[in-house]
This record gives sequence, structure tokens and C-alpha cells, in this order.
Amino acid sequence: MELENKMIHKLSPLVIASLNGTITEEEYIELNSIIKDVPGASECYIDILWTYVGINSIYGISSLKESSSDLESLDYIEAMLEEEAMAPAVEMPKECLVEESKGNVIVLKDYEFKRTYRIFSMIISSVAVLMFLFIAYANIFPVKQTAAVGIVTDQIEVKWSDTSEQLRDQDKLFTNHSPYSIDNGLLKINYIQGVDIIIEGPAVFLCKDQNSIRLISGKAYTRVSQGATGFTIITPSCDVIDLGTEFGVNVQKNGNAIVQMYKGKASVVSRSAEQIAESVILKDKQARLVQKSTGRIYQIQSDPESFIRHIDQETHKIWNGEPLALGDVVGGGDGFGGGESGAGIDPETGRFDIRYVRPGRGYKANKICWSPVPSNRYVNCVFVTDGSEGPQKVSTDGHRYEFIETDRRFHHDIFYSNSPETMLPADDVANGLVPDPEDEITLDGISYGVEDHPAIFIHAPSGITFDLQAIRKDWPGLEISSFGAVAGISDIGRDGASIDIVVLVDGVCVFEKKDYTVDEQTLKLNIPIAAESRYLTLAVTDAGDDAWFDLCVFGDPCLQLKLAE
Repeated sequence: MELENKMIHKLSPLVIASLNGTITEEEYIELNSIIKDVPGASECYIDILWTYVGINSIYGISSLKESSSDLESLDYIEAMLEEEAMAPAVEMPKECLVEESKGNVIVLKDYEFKRTYRIFSMIISSVAVLMFLFIAYANIFPVKQTAAVGIVTDQIEVKWSDTSEQLRDQDKLFTNHSPYSIDNGLLKINYIQGVDIIIEGPAVFLCKDQNSIRLISGKAYTRVSQGATGFTIITPSCDVIDLGTEFGVNVQKNGNAIVQMYKGKASVVSRSAEQIAESVILKDKQARLVQKSTGRIYQIQSDPESFIRHIDQETHKIWNGEPLALGDVVGGGDGFGGGESGAGIDPETGRFDIRYVRPGRGYKANKICWSPVPSNRYVNCVFVTDGSEGPQKVSTDGHRYEFIETDRRFHHDIFYSNSPETMLPADDVANGLVPDPEDEITLDGISYGVEDHPAIFIHAPSGITFDLQAIRKDWPGLEISSFGAVAGISDIGRDGASIDIVVLVDGVCVFEKKDYTVDEQTLKLNIPIAAESRYLTLAVTDAGDDAWFDLCVFGDPCLQLKLAE
């Protein structure tokens, strides 16, 4: 049944407000009430949504930033929809209308067309010739019932179910095929329109057509290229319609679906007893739970690391969006685990020490020293800072930086900690510097060097350089976007300490804090890393006085990663 005029007028601006993120809670409730209760409203909603997708495909609206031009574009769509809602019915001339054909006689009758959506007419008119050619071609060369819509591009430890066809790399996936089923493992599919999907087993799915996939159970991360806007994942409880996005869908055993957004927008349309129940537009870093039994959509906590977003069979690498932890690297790991808590690197010799023990304090390098670290492919070099002889070498490629003059006295290794027992090295323990267990090393009252907040401890005057290119080589398909950490002097037991903190990229200073003391607030570092940058250096020097108690804590030090464009 066609909507009444006033209801069309009410629905259009609500849908547009939902799309552009300006919808209020009251409007959201009203929108879902209309869709659920008013006959024909669900069809109207889908029509408006696909109109948005169509215009976006032509004009690239979703690719625009949140600027005035973008808002004007959305206002233009809303204006067209509202104009349509207010347009009067159009009466067609009798001579143009056909009731039916009886033999060679054509019988005409009176007929009044109800208002149609003129916005659709505009789109159809703009591609009329193409549509005519498409229809003509389809009649002459009908499409086969089964068509290849995707190809397997990668897989890791996939175990196919006994009832499923077993696919290898470069095998095609077809429509109207029996469900594909994997018991475990990871399968990467590339759809012909430029959609990458990673299926995480156990999962059951089938390819509905070139614009959609039906996920019966399991998890799927989807990355949609700009030209494939409108790609849809169909689940037992909802349809997730792409509006230019990266998103994950997890269909649970009971048919409920969790939708996790990463980038862009998507429309989540739930179903209850085969009828549209609710809808919502999801944006960056939002998540929803869709309940199969009721069609209700619930807001839930975003969990970006809950989906595998990158796999590489050759390197056997799997990435779920988490950052690469530089503390773990210092401890001998690969940035994702395996580092030894309490382990460190001697800044004078480059030697890797596991839970090292030093007999005393106040170690002095006999000369201005720099040393590579052959035992760790992600650590390029370490050094003891002293600018008395000019710019100092900070990488194996000869990058240099001019530090202040120091006496080259350092107190222990550059080391990693993620447990209270290893927050200070053995020489500090021997000298009674470990505080009460309740008084852990803290920055602004937050404990660091513990499991929730691992840390790198660097005592002045010393530094460490990480090899970013070595990391990129081990993680093809990913890019390093930034370095992040907090930095400061521990709140406890470090009165009188003062340090200079320096961060370098390829020998160029990108951050410097001079004469930092324990009384100052914790520093928050967020440093962009360009694709061509090779080395990242963290250095601490003694601010021109002695190095006693000059221990710098780099809390949660990490490299943020992203998928390569």
C-alpha cells in the first residue's frame, strides 16, 4: 500500500538525518516506529537508501570530508526528497494509458498515477541510454544462472567442512552454489567489484550475487572500495549495506549479529518475522548488536580488535588492528608477543640481556659509543649520548644528531617491563630503590611497567633506534602511521631528577622536551610516521646536570599500523 502524503513528507528528512548523523534520539525512535508500523514505509526507506547509494556512486558524496560542500550536497538530496513528498498527484491523459490488449484491439481506461519519487526519475533519466543498452544486451545474451563473483586470494590454515567444496588460492566462487563452509582458519576473498572479505572460521556463507554475500554463521571483515558502494552482507537477523566503509560482521550461533564499524558508514537494517523492524546508520568506531528474535538493535561497546583484518600466507602474519608494541621488541619479541619482561639492551655494547644482573651502579662509557644490535632485527642500534665531539651517530645509515655534552654515565640497560617484579633492574633492587609493592612506578598516578601498561625504561644518557623498514618488510600489506607513547619521570623516588627527552625520525628531531622534571605532567606523544621514514630514535639525556635518578619511562610505546591503500 502506498504511503499517505504526510507520511512520505515525514519519513524523507528522518532518513536523511540518519545518514548525515544529525538525527536525534526522538527522531530515531520515530523513524523506526514508522518503518515498523506504517505499511509501505520499509520499501520507501530502502528506496531512499539506494538513492543515496546511487547518487554517491555518481558524485562521490561519501568521499567528501565533513565540509560545507558535503552538507550542501546532503541538503540538496533532502530538498529533492521533501519536494517529492509535497508534489501533487499527476493525472495521465486517457489516450496514453493502456488497460489490456484484446486481440488486435487496445482498450484504454481512466487512470490517475499517484505521486512517484521524482528523484528516482532523475537518476533513471540520466542513465536511460545505458539502461536501454543493458536491457537489450540482457535479452540477446541472457546471463547464466550461475556466475563467478569472487576469487580466493589468500588463506591460512583453512580446514574445509566435509560438506563443502574445498577451494584453493585463485579458485573462483560462484552464485547459486551450495554454501561454502570452513571449520576453522582464515579465508580471503576478492569480489569482482573491488571488495575484500576475510572470513574467519568456523563459518558458513554463500555468494548471493556480485553485490552481496549471505553470511549464515561466523565472522567476516569487509573492506569496500569506493566503486563498490552498496555492497551488502545479509545475515539471519539483518542486512548491512555499505555506504563506503570498512566493517566487520559476526553472526553468532543464535543468529544474532554484531556489526563493528571501522571507517565510513553503513546502514544496518534488522528483520523480525521477515519484516523490517529497525534501522540505524553506523559510523566510525561504532558497534551494534542485532537480535534475531525481535529485530531490535542495541548499542554495544566498540571492539576494533575483534576481527582479523589482514592475513598473509607467505609470512604467516595475521593482524587484527592492534598496534605493534615497541616494549615487546626491546624484550626480544616481534611487537606482538614473545618479549621477555625485564630483558634489556646494553647501550654501550648492544648486548641483549635476559633479566640481567649488574654488580653496582654508575656505569661510564669509556668513549662516545654507538653499537648495532645484531640480535634484534627491529632494533637498529643503541648508544650513550654525549655531544662533546659534535653530532652523534644514531643509525647504521649514518644519521647524526647533536646532543648536549654529558659525562657518559648510565645506570642500567634500556629494558622492557610488563610486570611489577621487573619494573626496576637488579642493581636498583640491590640498592633498595624498589618501593613498596603498592607504590609501583607511576606517571600521573597510573602504574607503568605492568601488564595493562607495559613500558620501556631508558636511563640518561642513552638512546635506542628502531628500524621501521625491517618492520614493514615483515608485514607486507600494512603501513606504519604513527608512534605513540606517554613519557615522564616516575612519581616515586625520583626527586631532583631532570632530563631532556628527544624523539628523532631519520636523525631529524620531531619532539624535544628540555629540563623535564618529576613535577611536570606526563608527556603524551603522537608522532606521524611517513611511508618513506626509515628510523625512529628515542633518546634521554641528563639536562646538563648529573644523571642520578634520571630514569625516563616510555609507557605504552607502540607503532600504530593501518592497511595499505
